[in-house]
Amino acid sequence: MFFSPLQSSHSRRESIKYALRLRSVTLNDVARELGVSNATVSVVILGRRRSRRIATHVANLLGSNLNELWPNMYPEPEVQE
Repeated sequence: MFFSPLQSSHSRRESIKYALRLRSVTLNDVARELGVSNATVSVVILGRRRSRRIATHVANLLGSNLNELWPNMYPEPEVQE
């Protein structure tokens, strides 16, 4: 799945919602699975708020990764030795 980093947040959100719908998953389903509100899922998908837990769940559902869906929003955590 390819999402352009130049897409507006609204366009990206609609692309993600469409990709979820193709898998018979709604934002309400995601919210229920994670115990959060629909609004919370929506603002995370828009990129207005950050939640690694929600974003990771959505990316996993889509067989994608955080950087592809939300470029530069979720840097890789530093590995401590």
